[in-house]
Amino acid sequence: MPKILFSLILFLLHVYTFSQETKLFGNWILVRTLYEDFKPLEINHPDYSQSLIYEIKEDYFKVNGVKNEFVEFKNGQINYPLQTINYSFKDGYLITQIKGSNLKHFFLKREDLLKKHPDFVPSVSENTDYIYDNGIANYSFEQNVPLESYLIRELNEIGISQKNKEFQIKFILNSFNKIENIQISPSTKFDQTISNLLIKSETYFKNNTIHNLFIETKINLDLLGSFYLNSTIRTIKDKIEDNYNNNNFKKVVELSPSFEKAIKDENSAQLLIKSTKKQIAILYLALDYKETACNKFYEIGKLSDFSVRNYILDFCKK
Repeated sequence: MPKILFSLILFLLHVYTFSQETKLFGNWILVRTLYEDFKPLEINHPDYSQSLIYEIKEDYFKVNGVKNEFVEFKNGQINYPLQTINYSFKDGYLITQIKGSNLKHFFLKREDLLKKHPDFVPSVSENTDYIYDNGIANYSFEQNVPLESYLIRELNEIGISQKNKEFQIKFILNSFNKIENIQISPSTKFDQTISNLLIKSETYFKNNTIHNLFIETKINLDLLGSFYLNSTIRTIKDKIEDNYNNNNFKKVVELSPSFEKAIKDENSAQLLIKSTKKQIAILYLALDYKETACNKFYEIGKLSDFSVRNYILDFCKK
């Protein structure tokens, strides 16, 4: 083979590889998971509907806000210490498959998701000049952990010791990446400290929209707070989980009213409560109590909540 032709082939291969890697950069949102033969998952499969966002740049790979720095993008693979992910592109989708898995994951870039699914396009609220953050990469946070984890870590390092360790922070990230109108509830003597920390972290934010963005986040300074349940709720939850895992659907339905009563005064967005409510909804669906199941899915979240979105799309949307 003439030397000049060989060099040209090498050059074209390099350009193709570089193009593929550059195409990978951006915010990717999981919209659907299928088996590798493209058959749908069972409704009780944990990947049927889940929230998963990749943020990919030349020097790092974020999974739901957690940063992986030791990453290599090469030959159609994302390689990092935890695993190897094979990837390809088709019709605007990023299709990934973890090495050794029989599942294919279909992602859309944030911009393409908004085009294909206009229900995600945030509208400016009436009598306001901002849009609500709906959890689809409307902003980037340039730290190695998500915003909530960052604030918990920094506030614990400061040594805040307030009685109520769970509180909510609301603020505006304007179109110039400046933080405004911070609100903290319930109010405490540490409000100013928390506000100062948020302002200090302003340089880590990037607003990915053209609007002022209203963001709210729940913080629990007890590092295990997101996983704490009182003994009554824990006992019922464990029974539900055992029966769910053993496909004892009717028993889960029988336990459902007791669980709902036990969590009446609890935070319904608490991680373990939300996951159990989802299990109950799935089993109502499996037993063909479709209306009840859909009502429970809507209690957990709306179409913008990817933990239930595919259930609502497939079984509840009229």
